[in-house]
Amino acid sequence: MKKVTIISISLVVILVVSGGGGGYYFMQGKEKLNRGGITKEVVVKKPLFFAELSDIIVSVPSDSGSSDQDYIQLTVQFSTVDQNAVTDFGEIQPIIKAKIISLLMAKTVKSIMDPKNQNSLSDQMLAITNDTVIKSVNYNLGDPFMGAYITNLVEQN
Repeated sequence: MKKVTIISISLVVILVVSGGGGGYYFMQGKEKLNRGGITKEVVVKKPLFFAELSDIIVSVPSDSGSSDQDYIQLTVQFSTVDQNAVTDFGEIQPIIKAKIISLLMAKTVKSIMDPKNQNSLSDQMLAITNDTVIKSVNYNLGDPFMGAYITNLVEQN
């Protein structure tokens, strides 16, 4: 009986010590993780910058096959997180503006003013702008602009 009691007490002591030691080790490990053992990924919001092409005025056909001409006035803004892209944009703005005017002149007022086509038109102007910036100033950080936003669109007969 004494032998069983000694073995039982020994097992209880081993369990308590190993449990306490494991808990201590586990808690120390957590502190180390929180102190820099594993770094958390922190999402830092980058500021948005905008480059603007304003007051683009283009004469375009009213509808396909029509000889009537209407005027479109357009302002578009391009968003980026790289302020250098805005600077580069400013240096070559006349080239970008000319290419966007050519794009608009190939369309009709009906297609430009159709709300269903607004996203496509924005995407086309964004592609023109990114391509022009990349090629003209050797921009090598991916696409300089990530969005194009039509902020003014007026039709005049």
